[in-house]
Amino acid sequence: MLEIIQKEKVTISNWVPTMANFVLMIPELDKYDLSSLRGLVFAASPFPPSMQKQVKERICPNIYEYYGLQESGALVEMKPKDKERKPESVGTLLFGADVRIVDDKGNDVKPGEIGEIIGRCAAITPGYYKNEEKTKEAFRNGWFHTGDLGRFDEDGFLFLAGRKKDMIITGGQNVFAAEVEDLIISHDGVMDCAVIGLPDEKWGELVTAVIVKNPQKEVTEQELIDFCRERIAHFKAPKRVIFTDMIPRTPTGKVTKYVLVEKYSSE
Repeated sequence: MLEIIQKEKVTISNWVPTMANFVLMIPELDKYDLSSLRGLVFAASPFPPSMQKQVKERICPNIYEYYGLQESGALVEMKPKDKERKPESVGTLLFGADVRIVDDKGNDVKPGEIGEIIGRCAAITPGYYKNEEKTKEAFRNGWFHTGDLGRFDEDGFLFLAGRKKDMIITGGQNVFAAEVEDLIISHDGVMDCAVIGLPDEKWGELVTAVIVKNPQKEVTEQELIDFCRERIAHFKAPKRVIFTDMIPRTPTGKVTKYVLVEKYSSE
């Protein structure tokens, strides 16, 4: 890919954060001429600010991001100038799109509060093919219920907090996996990670980090646990770290966490 950008003088490219992470790990990255790039567009999964900083310094200074789903198309967008101010946000509403943050009863929550993201726009699909049950579950009163958690700030910028089904309940406390993942991926010994909840008799669910190591660094389980405990509440920090060679993902870059839960629950 880097050879193609250099040879063809590519100006704009669409990436997922995982691609950026892999590219940043290439020892000879700086030998490629990527100066033709005017912008990199990111979507599909959370894009940690620590990774954004490296991308801007080493690959391309202008980062665009958008949030949407296959069912809805893009709903919000983020331009480079706004990224400088609010790197953790995925943007503001696109023309013709509408987004709300609601509680479990479908009521709008206040700015700053986390709830489910629901949206509507001209590009939205009318439903799932030959699956009325799933259509009724996701499409209600003209709104598509994404299953994603997020919040709006006072300026109308959307921030993601992970998937509803990925929320971990440990010792009666709610842990948003995306928050822990953003922290762990900022460690220079980590190349990729996914945070899951594994069944546990004491805690209900055990916060567990599945890690792909940076091959150029050495890191231990206790080092990563301590790294998290120094920066977030102890109940959010992983109590177990599992090292693996690869995190399973869909073709669009999303982690298939159910695969990890099934695999390590059985172990």
